Amino acid sequence: MDTNLPELPTETTEPIRDLVEALVNWGGQVSQIVAHMAANASPPRSGHVTAPEILHRLLWSVLEPALDGRSADDLLSAAAVVRASSATVAEEIVLVDLDHAPARGSEWRRSRRRHRRP
Repeated sequence: MDTNLPELPTETTEPIRDLVEALVNWGGQVSQIVAHMAANASPPRSGHVTAPEILHRLLWSVLEPALDGRSADDLLSAAAVVRASSATVAEEIVLVDLDHAPARGSEWRRSRRRHRRP
């Protein structure tokens, strides 16, 4: 698949490489949980807990004891990095339905340049 993605730098700093790897692993695990929940969901009924609330409770129940020895500063720093990463990804990466995307010729490249941030 031709994705037109930039090549990864050959000398990426280890902290960023570790963060990206951790986020990809985390995202994959959460995606599997959400996909399983969606595939096995029953119609919503009044008074039942929603899928996001179930996910929140599940993650809380496994992460709270696992991270109990971490300092509050460590956890707050980690949360800040994840929030900043999430905001950047939401702002910079746009999902495109390839069935409706413009042709990948010069017009596609021109439209990409117009929408890039300075």
